[in-house]
Amino acid sequence: MEFIIFGIAAIFLLIGFFFYDRINKFQYQNYRQIWDGAGRARGFFWNAPESNYFSGWIQMNVRLLTWTFSTEDWMRNEPRIVRSALVMRFCFFSFWLLLIPFVYFGFAAKEI
Repeated sequence: MEFIIFGIAAIFLLIGFFFYDRINKFQYQNYRQIWDGAGRARGFFWNAPESNYFSGWIQMNVRLLTWTFSTEDWMRNEPRIVRSALVMRFCFFSFWLLLIPFVYFGFAAKEI
């Protein structure tokens, strides 16, 4: 049972990563000045040639947190990106909702 829950959580996480990359690539292609100003974030599966490995990785984590909890101004003008952000958020929150009980009950079972 735990393996199935963990597998479903991992699928949600991978889908969330895919949608993060989709938003990041869209920003790179259509809002390059904002992407440059935000630190040239990398993606999980897609990376722009101009993205530096270390600083791009840091900015990827910053963008991930920012986009998970808020919608930036440039996103509001793009309905497809707003939908992608909603799917990404749903996937990340679903991952955490599935993973927290998995970890809790896994540790609780070891105490007995």
